[in-house]
Amino acid sequence: MRTFIKIALAALLVMMIGVGAALYYFVNVKEYDVEDQDVDKITQKQYSLKLPDDTPLPEGVKRDKDGSVWIDKNGHYILENGETVDPETWMAENNQPEQKKPTETSDKKATVEEIKKRYAPTFSHLEGQAKTQLGALVGKAKNEYTDKAAKGEKINPAYFYQKYTDAADTVEAKTDAAFNTVYKSLQNDLKKNDYSPSHAQSFKTSYEKAKKEQKDQLLKKVTGSL
Repeated sequence: MRTFIKIALAALLVMMIGVGAALYYFVNVKEYDVEDQDVDKITQKQYSLKLPDDTPLPEGVKRDKDGSVWIDKNGHYILENGETVDPETWMAENNQPEQKKPTETSDKKATVEEIKKRYAPTFSHLEGQAKTQLGALVGKAKNEYTDKAAKGEKINPAYFYQKYTDAADTVEAKTDAAFNTVYKSLQNDLKKNDYSPSHAQSFKTSYEKAKKEQKDQLLKKVTGSL
């Protein structure tokens, strides 16, 4: 997702100051003080996961009012006491043979498609959260530029580029970690039901496709095509 923001911001800066000036700033980029509490509020907002109801979880996991599970920027479960648990480690330690029970539908073992269908809303909910944060970043960048221009302040393209690509880095890493947490849970569910975890691959393919589509949408929004 960092790539999406970089392309979108590059297009915005070229539109603002011209190709030559934009290239100069990108080539001669330096470090700037880009701290911004409003940007931090966007990038540090935690994701929550609407996992299937019977998903095995650590005791004391923190939840939203709707039952969604809280995770940190690394995709680790957040507990009520403030501690965190690595999902992959927890699943490995708690998947003992006697605990393995196939997901059942009408007293029958669930099919691969039935298991995957249970996780589809979880992936969709995560995608929605990511789009909201990325959209907020683009909106913040455009508003900041407009405000500075209106006040007659000096516009430094390199500052904007660095500030918002750094923010995009944070969102990208956080989203990838959250996706991997859900993906591993799905793979674990498949294995518990004696299916190959490779059946989860379609979700990863869809995730990568969504990234490309989001890039195109953000580019249009930043350049004012929408």
